[in-house]
Parts: sequence; structure tokens; C-alpha cells
Amino acid sequence: MSGPYTVMGYCNQMMATLSKVQGKHHLDQVPVRQLPNGQVAARVLPRPIWDHLLLSGVKVDVWMQPEVTPVNPAHYTAAAYDAANPRFKIGRLALVLGAGNIAAIAPLDVFQKLFAENEVVMLKMNPVNDYLIGFLTPALKPLIDRGFLCIVRGATDVGEYLCNHPLVESIHITGAGASHDAIAWGVGSEGLANKAASTPRNTRHITSELGAVCPTIVVPGPWSAADIRFQAEHVATQKLHNSGFNCIACQVLVTPREWNQKVEFLSALEDVMAQSEARQLYYPGAD
Repeated sequence: MSGPYTVMGYCNQMMATLSKVQGKHHLDQVPVRQLPNGQVAARVLPRPIWDHLLLSGVKVDVWMQPEVTPVNPAHYTAAAYDAANPRFKIGRLALVLGAGNIAAIAPLDVFQKLFAENEVVMLKMNPVNDYLIGFLTPALKPLIDRGFLCIVRGATDVGEYLCNHPLVESIHITGAGASHDAIAWGVGSEGLANKAASTPRNTRHITSELGAVCPTIVVPGPWSAADIRFQAEHVATQKLHNSGFNCIACQVLVTPREWNQKVEFLSALEDVMAQSEARQLYYPGAD
């Protein structure tokens, strides 16, 4: 579900947007309002009926930069598709270092580079899940055939070679902080010295989505027994999905200091996790 479904959902939304981007008609159904500080906010979710059904009660606003006014959002959105925008006259070659866990991340990073940043992509899969190449190659064949995308496999030596290749102009990495630091600053004493002096070994434009310690915050209230069980299952799932080897996994649970149902909730959570089927650790060697 977190692999194919997420990619297909993104593709459906992207097709809907790009089919209307000429003339900036993708903004036609986006409500815009001004916040008390004068900043413009655009309501981007919910849109189709599926948003209302699957994300009931959830609303998402994009808060725009100060120069955006209620009448000029078209000037500041979908800039990659403005022929007159000098920033996007010349494309670049991006190296995407794919994630080793969630199957959707690597193709979604590729789409970001291709369709939002006007860059062609060399995608190097993580050895842990390079079996995905067998699925991504036919799925992304139109991009590969046109020369916009190339998918390669290899270990750390291949990644290091590509990160320092003269044709690569930007890098995106999804992975561990140590991997990012090795690319940007170097390894060992050299890396420590470069980081301390703010003199990166690799001066390319690097974006990164690195491992995190994500909290789940429990809001107190008069919860029913069904509420407690339902939310305990939710929190357990956040932690147990992929054995917790996930940058958005729940790693810290924040509970109210004063809540008369806190012990009841924590006991229910412990019960759910104790009753759940044991899972193998995701990454080889992690045990």
C-alpha cells in the first residue's frame, strides 16, 4: 500500500494538475484567503470526493510568501512551466539516491525532479530494495525511452562515483544522516574538519530527507473504551510498520502529564503491540 498505491495516487493528482496548467487553470478551484497578518493562504485539500472520504475533517493550506497577493498566485505557481522564466531555460542532471525502505520514495523523488524542478534524473537504487528496478523499469518506460531517466544499481562505490561525476549537477538523498555527511563533507577526520570549517567536499546543490525521531502527540479528552483501543492500534501501526525502520515512524509518544486515562491508554497500546505478530528487522545486519 505504501508503495504502488502512493505512486499511483501521485500520478493521478499530477495528471489532473498538468492537464490544466496551461493558462494556470489548475488554480481555478483553489480557494484563496488572506490571513490576519496579510499573508495569502491557499486551500489545497480537500479537493476530490476521495479526500473527503479518506481524510475526513482534514484541511491543508499552503501559506504563500509575502509577495503573493490574492490576485497574483498564478505568477508564482508552476514556474517550471512558464516558458519566459529564465531559471528554467536550461535543465540539469540530478542524481537521486533512492531510499532503502518505502517503495514509493524513489519514484516520487524522480517525479519531483522531472516535473517540478525541470531536471533529468539518474536514479541509483539502494541495494536493499533494488529488486524494485524490475517493476520501475516497465512502469517508467516512457521516461526512460525519451532519455529523461536512467535507473542503475550498485553499492556505496557506485554512489560515490556518481556523487562526484562532473556531469551530475544536483543530488537528492533519502537515507541516513551519516550518508549525507559522507557525501557533503567527506568521511573520517577529513569530514569532521570540513564540517567544522563549513567547507563542503561536494559543492553541488544537495537536498536530503534523512532519518528522523518523529513524535506522536496524544490529545487528552473523555475517550471511550472503543476510542482507546482504536487509537492504540493506530499508534502501534505507526511504530510496527516496516519494523519501525521508516523515517516517519512513531519513535516517541508524547502524552499529557495530567490525564486520568493515560495509564489505560498506555496499557492498551502495550497490549496491542504484545499481541502483534513478531516482525523481522528490516535492514540486513540491524540486529
